[in-house]
Amino acid sequence: MIIEILTIGDELLSGDILDTNKQYLSSSCWDKGFKVEFHTGVRDDDAAIQEALLKAAERADVVLCTGGLGPTVDDFTIEVAAKTFDTELVWDEASLKYLTEWYQTRNIPIEENNRKLALIPKGGKALSNKYGTAPGVYYAFKKTDYYFMPGVPKEMKFIFEEHVFPQMLKKTKPDTHFVTAFLKTFGSTESELDRQLKDLTHDRLHIQNARIGFRFSFPEISLKVSVWDKNPNKAKKDLEKVVSLIKERVGKYIYSENKDETLEEAVVKKLIAKKKTVSVAESCTGGLLASRITSVSGASKVFLGGVVSYSNEMKESLLAVDSKILKDHGAVSSQCAEAMVRSIQKITKSDFAAAVTGVAGPTGGTKDKPIGTVHIATLCDGRLINKEYHFGYSREMFRVLVGSVVLRRFLIAS
Repeated sequence: MIIEILTIGDELLSGDILDTNKQYLSSSCWDKGFKVEFHTGVRDDDAAIQEALLKAAERADVVLCTGGLGPTVDDFTIEVAAKTFDTELVWDEASLKYLTEWYQTRNIPIEENNRKLALIPKGGKALSNKYGTAPGVYYAFKKTDYYFMPGVPKEMKFIFEEHVFPQMLKKTKPDTHFVTAFLKTFGSTESELDRQLKDLTHDRLHIQNARIGFRFSFPEISLKVSVWDKNPNKAKKDLEKVVSLIKERVGKYIYSENKDETLEEAVVKKLIAKKKTVSVAESCTGGLLASRITSVSGASKVFLGGVVSYSNEMKESLLAVDSKILKDHGAVSSQCAEAMVRSIQKITKSDFAAAVTGVAGPTGGTKDKPIGTVHIATLCDGRLINKEYHFGYSREMFRVLVGSVVLRRFLIAS
């Protein structure tokens, strides 16, 4: 089965929004045993949409189309589809009934542009939408099955899972079994991970149907390991083999095998399991580290408190940093970081503590302490690690990266 994904909308091609629908549909098809062969994106333009629909008919068995199903003037995908397929639009009574009741229950008058959502190409089939007013539409043209879905991700996902994928399975059962694993890493560059792993799928393993994909989302890299085979048991065993070898080589960077788990979630979960508590003293991160920890449900079991001591005066008064340290070494120094971390641990009596002080930029750097300089000190069960880093990133990326370094240290120590 050849699958093409077609996403429609000016906002996608102008870069105003990220095309997450394409990513979701591709990943869903892959995980369910179907490969996507083509991705196409077009503007809200009659000719462009028509050309894309006809091109897809020449090469695809299934076209998953999102966008342009709505009440506004730039929502005309279904109208263009009917024109392309040389058919007329007809009222779908079930959709019209749903729309009428939807507006009545909310005491909103239904306008003509809302009613048009119940129009579908003659011979097509409406696909109910639990989360919105625009139904999806199925239409068969020549040898190709077209599935039109709204661009709103929640609505698209519901229609795909509820209607589209079950219909795809009725027509074609995947003869190949796909299995995947996700390994989330922090602390290594993409190029270094590639160097360590590039031979695994062929030279050493002799597994032709195995692939390692790299997904960079600053400051982390996720490894998606995919294996497929006609024999599901062999696919599973091969996947385990690949994952085991990856762990042998780069296991020290892996913090989770759950693709949806964040670094802070992994830290809080492990701290809860180990019955350890943490506290933080922040300067250059301005509370971001505490915010990341406390964004996780259950953080109250492990997070005792934090201090944002941005000025030297606050470092002295809140954290008892000796004025001589600030005078002789400055706030951005290993001596200051150590004083901060020892003080916050003493105040909170936490098992683990961290302190960060640095120059986030884009101003404030000096020759001796350029922009991007940061001192990170952690105390974990009495062991002090105090290290200077130089991160050449934007202010916000700098803050995120510093926080991730601390979280990773907490995770390793717990």
